[in-house]
Amino acid sequence: MVDLELPEDERKLNEKEMVSLCSEFLDAGTDTTSTALQWIMANLIKYPRVQTNLYEEIHGIVAHRPNSKGRTRKKSW
Repeated sequence: MVDLELPEDERKLNEKEMVSLCSEFLDAGTDTTSTALQWIMANLIKYPRVQTNLYEEIHGIVAHRPNSKGRTRKKSW
C-alpha cells in the first residue's frame, strides 16, 4: 500500500508522514473496536434473551471467584 502512494523516485517517508500514518492506523483500530462494541450493545438490547443467556454464562464462570479488586492489589506490578 505504501508503494502505491510513494512517487517513483523511491523516496522514504519523513517523520511527519510516519507519525500521520501511525495515527491513522491507531484511529482506525479504535473506531473498529468502538463500532463493534456499539453493535454488541445494540443487539443485546434488541434481544433480551441473548442478554440473559450471556449474563448467566458470565455469572456461572466468575460468580465463585474473588473480585478483581482483591486480586489486583496482590500483584507486584
